[in-house]
Amino acid sequence: MFRQSILFKILSIVVGISFIGFAIFIYMAISQEEKNLLEERRKTSDLMAQPLLHTIYKDMLDERAEMARYLIEGMKSINGIERVQIIRSNGVEEAFQDFTTLIAVEQEYGKLKPEWITNHPNKEHNIATGTDNPKFKEALNLFTNDGKKDAIYYIEKSKDGKRLFTYLLPIEARQKCAGCHSSKEGTRGVLMISTSLEDMYAFLSENRMSWIIYGVLAVIGASILFAIFIKGITDRIRSISAAAISLSSGNYNISIPVKSRDEIGNLADSFNKMAVEINNSAKLVRESEERLRAIIDNSPAVIYLKDTEGRYILVNRRWEELFRYKREEMVGKIDYDVFPEVIAEVFRTNDIKVIEVKAPIIFDESAPHIDGLHHYISIKFPLFDSSGSLIAVGSISTDITERRLVEERLKEAQRLAKLGNWNWDIVNNKLFCSDEVHRIFGLSPHEFELTYEGFLARVHPGDRTFVMTKINEALNNRKPYSIEHRLILSDGTEKIVHDEAVVTFNEAGKPVRMDGTVQDITERKRAEDAKFEIQRRYEELINNLSVGVYRRTVDGKFLEANAALVSMLEVSSKEELFKHNVADFYYDKDHIKEISNKLLKYGYIKNEEVEGITAKDRRFLATFSTVMREDKEGRVYFDGIIEDITEQRRLEEQVRHSQKLESIGQLAAGISHDFNNILTAIIGYSNLLTMKRKEDELTKNYANQILVLSEKAANLTHGLLAFSRKQIISPRPVDINEIIKRVEKILTRVIGETIELKTHLFDKALIVNADSIQIEQILINLATNARDAMPNGGSLSISTGQTEIDNKFINTHGYGDVGKYALLSVSDTGAGIDEEAKKKIFEPFYTTKEVGKGTGLGLSIAYGIIKQHNGYINVESEIGKGTTFSIYLPLTEESVDKETPTTTTTIPIGGTETVLLSEDEAAVRTVTKSLLEEFGYKVIEAVNGEDAVTKFKENKDEIQLLVFDVIMPKKNGIEAYEEIKKMKNDIKILFLTGYAKDIIEAKGISEKDATFVSKPVSPNEFLKKLREIVGK
Repeated sequence: MFRQSILFKILSIVVGISFIGFAIFIYMAISQEEKNLLEERRKTSDLMAQPLLHTIYKDMLDERAEMARYLIEGMKSINGIERVQIIRSNGVEEAFQDFTTLIAVEQEYGKLKPEWITNHPNKEHNIATGTDNPKFKEALNLFTNDGKKDAIYYIEKSKDGKRLFTYLLPIEARQKCAGCHSSKEGTRGVLMISTSLEDMYAFLSENRMSWIIYGVLAVIGASILFAIFIKGITDRIRSISAAAISLSSGNYNISIPVKSRDEIGNLADSFNKMAVEINNSAKLVRESEERLRAIIDNSPAVIYLKDTEGRYILVNRRWEELFRYKREEMVGKIDYDVFPEVIAEVFRTNDIKVIEVKAPIIFDESAPHIDGLHHYISIKFPLFDSSGSLIAVGSISTDITERRLVEERLKEAQRLAKLGNWNWDIVNNKLFCSDEVHRIFGLSPHEFELTYEGFLARVHPGDRTFVMTKINEALNNRKPYSIEHRLILSDGTEKIVHDEAVVTFNEAGKPVRMDGTVQDITERKRAEDAKFEIQRRYEELINNLSVGVYRRTVDGKFLEANAALVSMLEVSSKEELFKHNVADFYYDKDHIKEISNKLLKYGYIKNEEVEGITAKDRRFLATFSTVMREDKEGRVYFDGIIEDITEQRRLEEQVRHSQKLESIGQLAAGISHDFNNILTAIIGYSNLLTMKRKEDELTKNYANQILVLSEKAANLTHGLLAFSRKQIISPRPVDINEIIKRVEKILTRVIGETIELKTHLFDKALIVNADSIQIEQILINLATNARDAMPNGGSLSISTGQTEIDNKFINTHGYGDVGKYALLSVSDTGAGIDEEAKKKIFEPFYTTKEVGKGTGLGLSIAYGIIKQHNGYINVESEIGKGTTFSIYLPLTEESVDKETPTTTTTIPIGGTETVLLSEDEAAVRTVTKSLLEEFGYKVIEAVNGEDAVTKFKENKDEIQLLVFDVIMPKKNGIEAYEEIKKMKNDIKILFLTGYAKDIIEAKGISEKDATFVSKPVSPNEFLKKLREIVGK
């Protein structure tokens, strides 16, 4: 049991994971310690090798090579040093020069081989140990052939199996060496120092065992603590499991004590709530069963249930009253135990039919009562268990004996009638028809299936559902049955008949009989239908036309008109229209005389354009066509159609105007880009000039004048960009009301003292996603325009509100998207604007002011800003009554960002970074480079995007900052930046461009990835922006 418990499984997993984790930890710790010790060994070898090599160079150059050898032999005697050798480039170890030094070394360190003497015949075979190692050969090749000067070290095993740390340093050929050596190769070689690593690995092995012992003890201790913790959890889970078993056994009052507020405590609490819900549900089920029993027992119908073998399961109180058996006595009995065999056989047969079809069936049944045989209509239905298996047959039987008697009497009365009459025994599905009915149906009595189905078979298929519906409504809803429908005769011909009938119901309210008459109305009905269809199609066609259709007399009296004409002329109805003369709707009364003369002369008019006026005095533009006709009596009249083209003409004009503004906007954006490049160079050179010649006041004045004029030119290009919706904006959620409050004082100064400023702000915040500075610009421009329209003073009103643009608004105004909008209205009491000026009011450079009084950009800038904010502007004006500009800006559900006060800090404008400058315009590139170098930057130039990528690859480690134009030949700045980011992901960039921010964002570059400024930009602003980027 313990091995199968959750406790054992969790504990096993935790212990296993702990051991694996600790093993990994030990391995990583020992590996790191080994690396550290090897690094210490490298440093020690370096400390020995460098002085030794210095001594060797000194002694050999002083022609005292024997002293170097003497020192080497001395180092070999140090404990742990296994090998110290000077090896030539051919692998031969350097030897002593004479026996004198050899004897001294021998006396100090022990006997040496005579082969170490320089002139010994075996000298060339004196190969140093360790030179057969591939790593040594590779190092020797690097030193002698590749000129490597740094030390090389590696681990190797000696012939006796020791692990050695071998450290190699190159010996270079010096000029003075030529005095002793005949060739340069004889002076080049390697200094090799090999030390033993056995003591280090012994130390690591000892540490490893200590780690393992401590780790095992720690894992065992933690496992014991964890087992205690898990056991506390599993004990509580077992208590919940036991309670669940008790609940499933029917103990709905079970409850688990909640001892904590953790997950298991919550589970126990949820279990208790579930037990309460189950207990409540059980009570509801019992109550539902009691209500169902009450309904069954109080029903006037006989209700009972039998199993599939025919044994009674349940009978209601009505069954007990009629058949004198208690329900307890009936349980388990079958029909043959209660009723005569003939009756029981019918009951059983009907039950089996329901079992076979597994669907409800209505039967006509009979059962013996004390007063005789009673007739029933029984609805028998199957019952299924939750798995879908049929388990019982239920029945609801209604006594229809009394209704049968009524039907018999009605049948006798109908026999005396001469008109085609019929009656239908609904319970037995028997149909009686008179001879006239047979004649109408074209069937002899033996050919007519006298049932409901037989009747329906003769009803036209297209009317069958309609007839059945009406019959069912008469039977079930007691609606009158009086209909017309088609019949299909045996020869395929159709007849139209009128059916009318009454339904008889029994005491239980069930329909048991239907009596009626039928009449052939084929010829009359077809004539009526043909006339009606022609009239219906004509009226449907005329009234569904979008154009007006009319018929009038020669003197202008309307005879006919469709709905479109009634709507067009704005009259309440056709009857109201007929009271008018056609001349009432002509704006130009003389025009109608001209038209009448044409009609009488030519007999028709086609696509004549007229100006009309409605009953509500609304003028409209229309085209109409009319033809003259004459009826049989010789009376002349005119038939015509008329179409209101007012909206069409207005939309056409609006489209032309929008296209015109769009074309101007595109031209303005393109021109602005070229101007910006030119102005960038002018402003840059002017600033450099003022910096270089500060002592020359006259030159400084000239330069400042150039800067002032350049700034005016820059403002002009910014205005063009605003109109073309290409300027850089920073939208965020702002309250329109707060912007108006903030700019109110400025507007007061703009309009002057002779104009009164009134504000009417909406009582709730109007949050829009907008650049507040641009919205302020709109208000200032509109206020300036209003001031110029009121030279003698007046009133300027600014109001806000909330409105909604729907499809009706869009259809009326020809613009807009469905949604909620903030409505900003600016109204003045000035001179007003005429219709011709209104058509051009938003075009750049269009102005009605005197030369020199304005640029004509104020309203076009406002128009561009509003369009860039996905809004709309509309102007309403009348000469002498003032002007109102209505601005619609889409509302947003976002909350307003709280503005944090900005602190002014002094940002250094110089730097020492290396900047990659990519700009295709030579003038801009040159002045930008000069500016950057003037303030300490190092600049690498590129003439296009492709050149920029190449220059970055060549100077990747040096370049710290990019300054790119966006649009360049071969490869644009954004593409070049994306490619460079792959090489150096954290590279910083400033886009310096005459194009707009949206072009950059359309390429997938946001302000989070890059910073950009719009040309022209002042040198101070440019240099400040560079420092901001570097400081990010």
